[in-house]
Amino acid sequence: MNVQALHEYFLGTVQADQSVREEAELQLQNASHLVGFLGACLDILESDEVNPVVKKACSIYFKNKIVKCWRLEKSDVEGSNAAIDHDEKPLIRDRIIPVIVKVHDRSIRNQLVPVLSTLIAYDFPANWPNYLDITLSLFEDMSDMNKLYTGVLCFSELARNFRWQSNDKRTQSLDPIIERFFPSLLQLGKQIVSSGEDSFDCGEILKLILKVFKFVTYIDLPAPLQQGDTIVNWISFHVDVINMKLPDNVMTLDEDDRSLSPWVKSQKWAYANLQRIFQRYSSRNLTGKFNYPEFRTMFLNHFIPELLAVFFKRIQAWRAQEAWISKASLYHLISFLEQCATLKSTWLLVKPHINYVISEIAFPSLLQSDEHLEMFEDDPQEYIHMILDVYDESNSPEMAVKH
Repeated sequence: MNVQALHEYFLGTVQADQSVREEAELQLQNASHLVGFLGACLDILESDEVNPVVKKACSIYFKNKIVKCWRLEKSDVEGSNAAIDHDEKPLIRDRIIPVIVKVHDRSIRNQLVPVLSTLIAYDFPANWPNYLDITLSLFEDMSDMNKLYTGVLCFSELARNFRWQSNDKRTQSLDPIIERFFPSLLQLGKQIVSSGEDSFDCGEILKLILKVFKFVTYIDLPAPLQQGDTIVNWISFHVDVINMKLPDNVMTLDEDDRSLSPWVKSQKWAYANLQRIFQRYSSRNLTGKFNYPEFRTMFLNHFIPELLAVFFKRIQAWRAQEAWISKASLYHLISFLEQCATLKSTWLLVKPHINYVISEIAFPSLLQSDEHLEMFEDDPQEYIHMILDVYDESNSPEMAVKH
């Protein structure tokens, strides 16, 4: 496949002249059926000399081709979804991770995440047995941020693949991965929190580590994470994230932009993970599906009192304007307190604070701002739309209080 010609096709797809675009798109469609097309796309994405606009167009086309066609066989639908040649697939698997390491543009890197997820879903472990070894090798040099980020990203996408599986379907495959990789992930996460780093990439890595924990505990609780020392260390890490001081470069942003920061999202996932672990595995849930009595007793007796102390301290700092908590984090914090109030054993821990909860959490969350009151007076219709948007926003503190 001629890489230069392919480059010109992608360049043509972003031109203002419609006839030029249409001709380039036709040439691109024809080229996409040729063996070597995907490898040529990776050549473009890997090159430092290619125009970023061309790279972006290439990454989107490459992603769509992989996601739509990777699973297809020659006997499947032809045309734009023509099957990918089997001889080319090993080359794509071998190159995709090194290319992600080399890509610095976040928007292009994000296009390659669904590619990685698709390859894992269909090829791991049978056709990609060295995936874990490649991932682990990226953790060897802690000073190389691109390799480190890619390693955590690779592991996150692998964990995502287990998200909807219960233990009876994944124990043999997932438990050894947790035992092998989670100590390194935990060490890395604690290092980031304690280091005072404030870069975007460090925040992204921290967020991904917390999402790894979310993925493997979303449907079921893996046996290795029910063990005393292991879960203690992971719960402590979540508390460290909740208590960490947000970087100054995040706090200078307005509230909407601040909420998009990976550092803020990391705190959100820390609250969310703790709330879900409590609700799903440490209380008598409606389905009665999970029966982990030892873990449940440990969580209720040892973790809940400590977590409530942390949460009430955070609320005090928030009300004193000494700390900022995002709306999404407040939603999970309030939901945690709500869950405590529904259980007889944990209600006794919340009961002495109930007036404080109502006055310092529930009431402020429902209180309308001056801007909203002004909208009510000047534009009632827009105010109604805003209120309905709040109801649609399932992770708002208002909705957590109203529940």
